[in-house]
Amino acid sequence: MNPQQLKQAIAEDIRTIKTLNPEIIPARSYYGGLVKGALSGFWKMFIILFLTLCYVIGSDEADPTTWSELFTSSSVISFFLSVVAILILLTPISFFVQFQFHLEKKLKTGALIRKKCSHISMVFFVVFASFCILFGSYASGQQIFFLLALSFFLSLGATHLVVNMELSRIGFSSLFTLFNEFFSKGKTISIEETQK
Repeated sequence: MNPQQLKQAIAEDIRTIKTLNPEIIPARSYYGGLVKGALSGFWKMFIILFLTLCYVIGSDEADPTTWSELFTSSSVISFFLSVVAILILLTPISFFVQFQFHLEKKLKTGALIRKKCSHISMVFFVVFASFCILFGSYASGQQIFFLLALSFFLSLGATHLVVNMELSRIGFSSLFTLFNEFFSKGKTISIEETQK
């Protein structure tokens, strides 16, 4: 899609979104998509955390551990940290599931937006893995837990910055503003409606 076609498609999608009303998402579709997205993020997060912790705990000369202790402790800690991270990421995952159900097939830019969403996910995990490698290379002992949390939040911030720049560059920022308005339709009621 060349820039002129993209600009025209975005303008048409803006008009389309304004005329649509959100439907009720079947529970199986919504929660199934949520679980699928959460599991996809969980295993990626788990692998990055597990490898980082194995390196840091395994290279700690002050407190040597056996392979089984290393594997067990790294697995348990990675599991719980991944669960917490995915709970924090549930809102964007939910947004993506709603987008897939309500808008992807109705918008001319739907396939492109889906592709951009997968790029956003990839950027986040690459940045997160990079921070984990950086911090894991010199962290020791209990420092690693703080640095892993810092890696997560720095990755969120960096991804947010890159995504906003990219969305503004290609003109999708107005579409995402409309998405938020679309998903909020019906969630607010005026005082006049409650008095009827």
